[in-house]
Amino acid sequence: KLFKTNVWRIYDALDLRDPDRQVACYDDGVGTSTFAPLAILGGAVGFGLKRNVLRLYRFLCEQYEPGDQIYAFGFSRGAFTIRMLVALIADQGIVRVRADKYVGATGAPPPASGPAGDGLARTTMTGSELRRLSKRAYQRFRFNKFDHGRQPLVRLARALRNAFARLRDGRRTYVPGCNYHLPEGGIRFVGLWDTVDAYGLPIDELTKGVDTWIWPLSFPELELSRVVAKACHALSLDDERHTFHPVLWDESKETVDAANGLDGERISQVWFAGVHANVGGGYPNDALSAVSLHWIAEEAANRDLIFLDEMLRHATEKRDPLGRMYDSRRGLAGYYRYNPRKIEYLTNGQTHEQGFFGGTWPKPRPTVKIARPKIHESVFTRIQAAPDFYAPIGLPKDYAVVTAAGRILSGADNAYESAAESAMRVRAQEVAWNLVWWRRIVYFMAVFVSLGMLVWPLRDDADAIVEIAERGGRSRIVEFMGGFLPQMASPWVNYYAAAPLELAVWLALLAAALWAGRTVRASIGDCMHRIWRYVLAKVPPPELTLPEPRGMLYRARQHPYYHGSFAVFRRLLLPHAFGLLVFSYLVGGANRIAFEAAHTVGLLCTDSAATTPVGPERVQRAFVTGASCAGTGLRLEPGEQYEMTVAFAGASDGSVPVTRSAGFGVLSTGLTLRQRTVFLLASPFKRVWRANWFAVVARVGPGGVEQIPLRGRPTRFTARNGGELFVFVNDAIAPVAYLAGIGTRFGWSAFYGNNSGAAIVTIRLVTAGT
Repeated sequence: KLFKTNVWRIYDALDLRDPDRQVACYDDGVGTSTFAPLAILGGAVGFGLKRNVLRLYRFLCEQYEPGDQIYAFGFSRGAFTIRMLVALIADQGIVRVRADKYVGATGAPPPASGPAGDGLARTTMTGSELRRLSKRAYQRFRFNKFDHGRQPLVRLARALRNAFARLRDGRRTYVPGCNYHLPEGGIRFVGLWDTVDAYGLPIDELTKGVDTWIWPLSFPELELSRVVAKACHALSLDDERHTFHPVLWDESKETVDAANGLDGERISQVWFAGVHANVGGGYPNDALSAVSLHWIAEEAANRDLIFLDEMLRHATEKRDPLGRMYDSRRGLAGYYRYNPRKIEYLTNGQTHEQGFFGGTWPKPRPTVKIARPKIHESVFTRIQAAPDFYAPIGLPKDYAVVTAAGRILSGADNAYESAAESAMRVRAQEVAWNLVWWRRIVYFMAVFVSLGMLVWPLRDDADAIVEIAERGGRSRIVEFMGGFLPQMASPWVNYYAAAPLELAVWLALLAAALWAGRTVRASIGDCMHRIWRYVLAKVPPPELTLPEPRGMLYRARQHPYYHGSFAVFRRLLLPHAFGLLVFSYLVGGANRIAFEAAHTVGLLCTDSAATTPVGPERVQRAFVTGASCAGTGLRLEPGEQYEMTVAFAGASDGSVPVTRSAGFGVLSTGLTLRQRTVFLLASPFKRVWRANWFAVVARVGPGGVEQIPLRGRPTRFTARNGGELFVFVNDAIAPVAYLAGIGTRFGWSAFYGNNSGAAIVTIRLVTAGT
């Protein structure tokens, strides 16, 4: 591996020379596939999580014998994978592979032949049988632990899966009681770095919406199972991406023996300097990540994990709390939502959001409460040395310091800050948090400008601008730069080549937003550096003073209504809106698949009795817009290029008159708010998603999938297949529809019932030189 994570370094340093003494399994984790589309899916929606969990689980089932010590390590989504694995083991136990070495849950040997012929009494289990049983264990675990009551898609998918599984399994069954169930503390050690959810969508509310309405992946329990004897969690203090906020363990029910330091607690969650991969590893310069690696490796070694001393020393001896800190939002990662980690808000059970409704609502489920967050002493070493003016903004008022020797210092034992000094610091930090608020505003401005730059060329009159520019005046620079982009970027390249001044304006606005973001970022750093200098100086010089928070912004940010209203917006309104939107597109997609299945076999279009080939001369055909598939009697030849134009004659979509040859969009002029809302909600059921409403679409042949949306200007295309030319307007499709003034209609053409008027298409064969 070129850039190694701390999990890899742990694995690489293990002593695996004697398989009877110690064995290990390493998995690259979610979102690390060498196939780019799968890597994107893994990073976005957790694709591959189940595969990774089951691979590790099967390895454990194959190797485990009673009395063995289990250790598990993970970073980022890999840490989430390990937490899923631990929860699976706690809920379902470990599948008994070698029955002669196992006893049942009651302590008695299993029967000579397993229940219902499941074959568990065999001395050796086949690989296919282990895969089947591990899948059934995972399915039972998901059913027990994940909220599946609200998602109709989950209920439907599980019903179909269970029916198929029963047919496939036959008389073979899965009996959790036959598994080996670990006692309390059966997993000796779990070491994690900066756990994040399996999802990685840039919009956190979209993640929550998918989790609520589509498919649950976020683990619903934040309490560590008692099957784990000791868990260590290294956390990033300085990552600024909201999507990468850590998933902590709840410590509200844990008992702590403070006198014994880290050994006196079952869960040790410690914050380290650096961004996400500065803590978990993976950057070229990993001296900073070696600090947390040394801590977790030492804790694991203290619990009898066997390392190769030379390999472990090589991995950890270069640890440097002053090592290079990377920017987690550099480049395109800057589009991740900016939101620095505020430890108080991540560990107080979100009580700051509940004052709006008397402390009872909105209440995220579940919550994390950590009475005494722990900061590693290396953080203060870095603050004192201040490389790159390091000055973290997220430290709370009440915390403890973890030393390299494993001691926990708090209160009067904290040599870095007294209680009074930390209180002063936290109050002064609010000045920096005011600046964070402004930087978030600048971030959203940059996002809106970027979206505007993408959407602007897609408006209704954009084709006219491109058509005019094609007669001369296109920007050669934009065309040259566009040559390095994929073909799918051609609508933007064509438009901005025709309107380079508009591109310059958009780029200037984006540059201004980025410059403002960098300026505010520098101000935040200067403010926090000044605060930490004052606090650590103990006797600060007279010219050094703490900033005092004041003003309307500070008062508004501290008000319960501010936190409560944003909580309602972020945790309820937006997630449900996003979830319903995604769900509606899934339903619309399924509807369209059924429609296209009927369409591709020619059930919706009827061939004309006779067809005429299209030649170089222009030929016109008119059709009524209420026809869902109108034959023209014209035949296209495969491989030939054609040019088509369209015009409407008294056409309307219900109460919406249509005059533009390219149809209309939700943002087109002339629509009422009610009409915009109706067409927006119906978008998932649009026949051709990429085309405007009421745009004319050409189709070659009664079957197949070749469809060409016609735009406001002449549209040229090459027929991939031969056959009759069919045309229709782009409307909604569904097997049933209710239309105002008409009533309920059935059939795939139901929504075409309120269309009126006609459209005229003109087509010609494009020959060489024309």
